[in-house]
Amino acid sequence: MADTSLDLQNSLGRLVGRTSRALQNRLNHNLEADGYSVTAEQWIIIVNLWHHEGRCQQWLADIIGKDKTSITRQLDTMARHGLIKRVPGTEDRRQNMVYLTDKGRALREDLTVVVKRTLAEAEAGIDPDELLICKEVLKKIWENVEHTPGGAATGRRGG
Repeated sequence: MADTSLDLQNSLGRLVGRTSRALQNRLNHNLEADGYSVTAEQWIIIVNLWHHEGRCQQWLADIIGKDKTSITRQLDTMARHGLIKRVPGTEDRRQNMVYLTDKGRALREDLTVVVKRTLAEAEAGIDPDELLICKEVLKKIWENVEHTPGGAATGRRGG
């Protein structure tokens, strides 16, 4: 008879989820310890805007894999901190285009240093070849999950 029990503590979902949360928590800690009032979630928005400024909020939600309400809440906070500004779209004034402010752009080097340090902490003691394999396996898992019913092929993008 086949063993149908699940080792929930060591399941892929639990390990990936715990790792993701731990990495996000470490980045939040490091950002705060270095005096930045930016969160890991806001970092992801900032990076996307560095590369694709002037996109609509829905585009950010889709590319990051968050719902519109979560993105709106993050953008509200970022606007209060003077990191972004919203400008009504030219074709559809109901759709806000998001831009970094000078303050948001000026954080690029400093935040990148904190993120790189955090990743170095996370990758410490891991053989580079093993890390490469890990990343490739995670990409394949993401593709498997995203391109099955309920994934990106049905309209939801992950991040």
